[in-house]
Amino acid sequence: MCNEARKRLRRIKGRVIEILDTSYKLLAYLYQEHVIGEIDYHNLRNESEMTNRNAMLMDIIMRGSERGFACFCDCLSSDVNQAYLVPCLQRGIQSIVYGCTHYVNYTTFSML
Repeated sequence: MCNEARKRLRRIKGRVIEILDTSYKLLAYLYQEHVIGEIDYHNLRNESEMTNRNAMLMDIIMRGSERGFACFCDCLSSDVNQAYLVPCLQRGIQSIVYGCTHYVNYTTFSML
């Protein structure tokens, strides 16, 4: 992943950690696509605290490749409840405030 993309993700990491749903489907897909390794997969699955699991996953994604980030975004876009995060992740914090508001209801937006 390029430095500019890492900077964008770093700016919004805290907000994403709060709202991301790291379901086992997401983790299984990322493992299947070799975005996360076996040890990381088991560590993520065994982490009971959602925010800790989200933080761990975001760290892995940020250290990874462009392909890994694309797989992560593909999986999120296939989930109707998380698809709005994809443009936010791709563009950074400005898009969370301005570009993604039409994807979320006011309650979710106010949490950001």
